[in-house]
Amino acid sequence: MMQGGRWFTGPRATSRSTELKRAEMVVRGTQRLVEVENSIGAAFSTTARLAGDLEDLRMSSGLSAVIGQDALSDVSRAVSLLVEARGVIVRAHGHLDAVKTQIGCRSVTLTGNGTDKGNTDDPTGPPHTGRLRAV
Repeated sequence: MMQGGRWFTGPRATSRSTELKRAEMVVRGTQRLVEVENSIGAAFSTTARLAGDLEDLRMSSGLSAVIGQDALSDVSRAVSLLVEARGVIVRAHGHLDAVKTQIGCRSVTLTGNGTDKGNTDDPTGPPHTGRLRAV
């Protein structure tokens, strides 16, 4: 789109239809990201319970700690890797916020959708309303 005699490719050059499509992309991407975060969380919880169950079963059977140590080590490593994966996805979430700004959707938010916990690191942050909004 021409503005002031030169091409402008920033957010103001987009049509309302393009803005809505981009906002829909942000919503869909956010929903998928939360789905991935929750999947990793569920896998973490299940795997951590497995580690606990293995140890409980070993002890209740009166077996030596040597028995099953390799399996417990591997399951514990899986727990650690899931924690690492969760951290990577959380960082990706931050990077995608920057992309949102780059495509002109900085003001589009999706919060309180039943799965998003909000920013628990900042209890002074804005409340979550459970709907898409432009600010």
